[in-house]
Amino acid sequence: MNKNRISFCEGGLKKVFFMMRLSFYLVLLGCLHVSAAIDAQTRVALNVKNVTLHDVIWELQKQTGFVFLYSTQDIESVRLSEVSAADKSVKEVLDDCLKNTGLTYNIQDDVIVIRKAEALPALPQQTIAVRGIVRDDSGETLPGVSVRIKGTSTGTATDVQGRFEIKVPSLKNTILVFSFVGMIPQEVSASDKEMQIVMQREDTQLDEVVVTGYSTVSREAYTGSATVVGADKIAERPVASFQDVLRGNSPGTLVTSTGQPGVGATIRLRGISSMNASNAPLYVVDGVVWDAANMSGDAEYPTNPLNTLNPSDIASMTILKDAASSSLYGSRGANGVIVITTKQGKQGQKVNYTVDVQFGVSRIFKASKPDLVNREEFIDLWLEGEMHYQIQRKAGKKFFDEVKKIYADKEGYKFSGKNYNEWMNLAKSEFNKQFKIYNPVKNNYYNAFFDKDGAKGEDYSRLPDVDWYDEVTRVAPFQKINASARGGNDVVKFYTSLEYFNQQGILRSSELKRYSFRANLSSDNANRFLNWGISNMMSYSDQSGPRRDALGYAMPQYTALSLAPIVPVKLEDGSYNFKFPSNVNSNMNPVAIGKYYTYARPQLKALLSGWLKFNFTKWLNFKSVAAVDYLHTRKRHYYDKDFGDGKKDNGYLSERDARRTMITNSNLLYFNKTFGGVHDVSAYGGIELETMTSAYISASGKNFLSDDYPYLSASSVLASLGGSGDEYAMFSWLMKLDYAYDNKYYIGGSFRSDRSSRFHPDHRVGNFWSVSGAWRISQEKFLQDNPVINNLKLKASYGVNGTLPSSYYSWRPRYGFGYDYGGDAGIAPAAIANRELTWEENKVFNVGLDIRMWDRLNIGLEYYSRKSSNLLLDEPISMVTGHEDRLVNSSAGLKNQGIELEMSVDIIRDRRVNWEFSMNLATLKNKFFGLKSDDIGTQIKRNGESYYSWYLREWAGTDPETGEQRWYYTDTDGKKAITKKYDEAERKIVGCALPKVSGGFSTVISFEGLELSCLFTYGLGHKVLDYTGRVATKNDGKRDYRTMERDQLDRWTPDNPGGKNPLRINTKWDRWLSTRYLYKGDYLKFKNLKLQYTFPAHVVSKIRLGGVKIFAQAENLIAFTALKGYDPEMTLNGYRNPDDYPSATTYTAGLQINF
Repeated sequence: MNKNRISFCEGGLKKVFFMMRLSFYLVLLGCLHVSAAIDAQTRVALNVKNVTLHDVIWELQKQTGFVFLYSTQDIESVRLSEVSAADKSVKEVLDDCLKNTGLTYNIQDDVIVIRKAEALPALPQQTIAVRGIVRDDSGETLPGVSVRIKGTSTGTATDVQGRFEIKVPSLKNTILVFSFVGMIPQEVSASDKEMQIVMQREDTQLDEVVVTGYSTVSREAYTGSATVVGADKIAERPVASFQDVLRGNSPGTLVTSTGQPGVGATIRLRGISSMNASNAPLYVVDGVVWDAANMSGDAEYPTNPLNTLNPSDIASMTILKDAASSSLYGSRGANGVIVITTKQGKQGQKVNYTVDVQFGVSRIFKASKPDLVNREEFIDLWLEGEMHYQIQRKAGKKFFDEVKKIYADKEGYKFSGKNYNEWMNLAKSEFNKQFKIYNPVKNNYYNAFFDKDGAKGEDYSRLPDVDWYDEVTRVAPFQKINASARGGNDVVKFYTSLEYFNQQGILRSSELKRYSFRANLSSDNANRFLNWGISNMMSYSDQSGPRRDALGYAMPQYTALSLAPIVPVKLEDGSYNFKFPSNVNSNMNPVAIGKYYTYARPQLKALLSGWLKFNFTKWLNFKSVAAVDYLHTRKRHYYDKDFGDGKKDNGYLSERDARRTMITNSNLLYFNKTFGGVHDVSAYGGIELETMTSAYISASGKNFLSDDYPYLSASSVLASLGGSGDEYAMFSWLMKLDYAYDNKYYIGGSFRSDRSSRFHPDHRVGNFWSVSGAWRISQEKFLQDNPVINNLKLKASYGVNGTLPSSYYSWRPRYGFGYDYGGDAGIAPAAIANRELTWEENKVFNVGLDIRMWDRLNIGLEYYSRKSSNLLLDEPISMVTGHEDRLVNSSAGLKNQGIELEMSVDIIRDRRVNWEFSMNLATLKNKFFGLKSDDIGTQIKRNGESYYSWYLREWAGTDPETGEQRWYYTDTDGKKAITKKYDEAERKIVGCALPKVSGGFSTVISFEGLELSCLFTYGLGHKVLDYTGRVATKNDGKRDYRTMERDQLDRWTPDNPGGKNPLRINTKWDRWLSTRYLYKGDYLKFKNLKLQYTFPAHVVSKIRLGGVKIFAQAENLIAFTALKGYDPEMTLNGYRNPDDYPSATTYTAGLQINF
């Protein structure tokens, strides 16, 4: 079957890409010429007492537009008894503060570098000018780098373009020392040629900040719980979505997803808090809330709006986890908040261009691939099971006795006139009938696999040896090309990028292509009254892939487990095989499905946001942010007219076109002022508005003349037509107040009130709040000069936030259309209203300790407790109402508590060699309370027990005498006993799918330009269920026409009484669910390995480049776990499912060029 198809996405793609390129050029053109400088005579007002030099610098930075660069080691011991400056220039303040400290400073445009001063002999009068340029290891120029002649006090600093000029006495024996905050100092011999200096980053980061979405807070002043994942953790990872980067990099963050390119990951921060509403965190990008809801209208073919965001645009991700961090987001912050900050331009930087190129391949991750039997193994197992089945038909209750006798004397003992070999020959004759192969040439079947004596027949060689999982998967190409430009100064700064991303899926019918454009443009200076910023993102992603979360035959990964290795993919004439044993899979060939069926889900996302800020004074400003977020999603499925589900309809097409528009507006007044030198007060408050409208239209058609034109106009029968829409709105007001005394004691509080259209007017208002505090113990006198402890902070917080129902209209009676009668339009009740519906409530307590020791070891330790109540449930109601249930707030609740640990250490920190190690660990204890009754299934919901608790019968192993299945039960004396009757065995809680301990660890080793890094993830203390084995590959012959895993080779027979699995009997054994299929879930996964090399500056400068870096890496290398054929990071609920898209190992090589 050879067919030519028209691409679904040829139409608007060229226009979209053209508009993206045009926008890129216009923004770039508008930003190439920007220049200004801050005046060093800028006036400031300060009146503080008993402060550190760091505190003064922070205040100067807030009052001016200067960027301060310094080393913590240089300034941490400098304390100032009083700084009084009613109306002084920055220069005057610095002169006063640095007097008699051994420190000096340089001012270059808007950069101030503070460094140690040296009083050494002056230089001779005759000098030579040495010039050069300094860049970082990514090729970007560095302003404000200190350049000093070694052994002298003579020095300078680089300008805004990273250039310097210094007078030296001679070139011979003259060493220049380059130093810059966050960089490893360098000593380089002076040269008469233009010097090209590349500075490597230190492992430590100074003045780290926490971005909350509403404000930016220094790490030392932050009283909440947050984890920051920097760009260095995101850079060059071969992932389609930023969600994948969170694995192993953030404690208390559980991330699971399948291998489908672009699929949305399941992310849980600090446990599970809801049964009916969402448990997913809130996503905020540059201050704008992103709606991550599926727009396809079908949970089995979902879209993921988050995959429209280019990970290369991300500067940092901040994971907010406690009430002090997330209560400001009110009804949406109960499950935590992930705040994403995209890259911006830099002040004092000329235009810098970066091009990243990656190419690679993906193949199925070995840990997720089932270990299937080959042809000979399958035939042996099938014949054995069939022989036992034929004997059982005759022997009835005497079966086990007769089988043992037949095996004991294979030649002499006969039952029903047949000995062992004769029974086996009967099984072989049945094999000939069951697995016949169609001959399209003669329109008959090949079935002479065994002759009447049981020997191999003339057609035996026609039996193939097929691994169907290999047939439906492939080695898939990976491509990513990203180009960006950034620059700016005090007036305007900008960042813009273009990306092409193409990740083919390892299943032949899947892929993700993305074309994205971003432009961030801003003008922000504390000395100007009016400031502004614009952020524009446009992204087109084309995702395709098979159905998920359903055991459907049109799912190649599931169907591949249904076909025996002796079933051919193609027939001898080269056509696909559509005649399977027992008509398994409805004769749907998964390889043909992957080639001819289409499951396309393209998305177009356009996001435009802008802000205005008015600086009324140094300490009071107003900021207004507005954003329009437009998402257009399509779903197009076409089923081929010649086979499978499409055959009965002579071709079937389903289309859905959905559009969603979100408009948000935030207006906040900010206050930030220091009183009396020691009282810092920060506050902000204002209002927010959010509205959403969405609509869709869907249609399906059948009976196509040809598969070559799969559009609705080509169908002769309109099978369905539908459409609908949704709206919601929320109005909020919020405020936050923070107070700090002497940079040692901190207290803060927040309040937010939400009014949501998802509730009846009487219950629309939800009020949420938090209080928090911190004590910087290291600022106390008894620790200030401690040589071991550099920083020690104790913090605590408590607060309340909430969760909205997923449904927009559950408080109202709802009706469904399409119930026409007699040609008149009709409607019918769809759901009963609940006007009392209200918010779920989440109370969060957090206490933590942050420590830095020996200026190289960082430790963060936290304890948290979350208590969620008023949970939403679908409560069963009387069927006389015409409905089964309705959504209510129940007495049920969930409690999560645990400990989180983060640690990083600079093992080696040297000019040439650096070695950093970091790790994180989180514990989780989850339990229900307030349930009126147990909710029983394979997993039970019961008071005092965890979410995803397994509720199973306990497997007692195989009977060593008969090979029968056995289970445990409690006898009348209360003792544990064994039974062969499944219904006698009692169910009990036998473990939980949620890891009790999870986390990750990583290390980075660098030697000059060479760097090696690796990342591991792990989970401990949980159980996983091999549902794939139970329903498909370990069924002891129940579905005898399916393939099997090699685990089935270890089975009981009279010749192998120690076999693990029961005696095989084709079609007979029930696949009882018990702890037989339950495994320890503990795992260790080698997640990422990367090797990169940065070329020396003197090499790349010869070809007029700023920097060149090459790298190679691998993603998903090895997983160590008890259950084979299972990737432990695929499902949160602990199921190994046969319909899960397998995960992939990806190998890539890349090149980054800066100029």
